[in-house]
Amino acid sequence: MQRLGILGGTFDPIHLAHLMLASEAQHQLSLDRVLFIPSSIPPHKKNGSFADVKQRLRMTELA
Repeated sequence: MQRLGILGGTFDPIHLAHLMLASEAQHQLSLDRVLFIPSSIPPHKKNGSFADVKQRLRMTELA
């Protein structure tokens, strides 16, 4: 059975700290892989001042 980690967040934008956190979790917990799951609407940003969820998903895929 595969050991899977899930990292949720707004990733607006995804940055080095997100990648380092996933890498460290993968190492410390002996995970086979870590999935990044962008949240649909960032709860801490108002007035639509955030990237569209599709844009954030694409940024996450590129990272």
